[in-house]
Amino acid sequence: MGKSEFVLMSEGPVKLEAFEEGIRLACLDRSKIDLITEKSDSWINEQPRGLEEGFRGANNRMIHGLRVHPDATIVLAIENTFLEVEPPTKEDEITYHDVGVVFAKIWNLEIIRMISQSVPFPREAVEATMAKEGGFRKNTVGQTLQEMGIVERHDDPHADITRCCSRSDILAQVIYVILSQMRDFPRAHI
Repeated sequence: MGKSEFVLMSEGPVKLEAFEEGIRLACLDRSKIDLITEKSDSWINEQPRGLEEGFRGANNRMIHGLRVHPDATIVLAIENTFLEVEPPTKEDEITYHDVGVVFAKIWNLEIIRMISQSVPFPREAVEATMAKEGGFRKNTVGQTLQEMGIVERHDDPHADITRCCSRSDILAQVIYVILSQMRDFPRAHI
């Protein structure tokens, strides 16, 4: 029996690390998996805002992946986005939380859509990103946080903000839940 084709619609190292960790957590046999990364445009802002835009970005990546890899065992698309969380009282301010939107298509089954736990981001960094030339269309909050000296890596500000969980750790938990479901299918030989 040949290897199962697992496709990640990104070449980003953080997302790849999350996919690899999700595979490990789900106790899948990595030697039976051909892991393919594919650069894919989300056709949304550089820094998505809100669940609707995050879902649209993940969906656009998923559509591309299914066209290019129609026979893949799984196609996975990830899009991080910001949520504005309304304050409980008028005296409090809106807070901003980053979440990962993860879409997965396993064989010919329905697309699984999940959201990661949220990580609150510093308000001043979010507002500074919005105020930059091009705003969220051209800039990410991670880049702003790095410029402000708050985080080391713009592609993984979560590690410094939480002081315990990297972005890949957070995404890997969602991917683990998705991949664990594969064990229930008769075609699962991984």
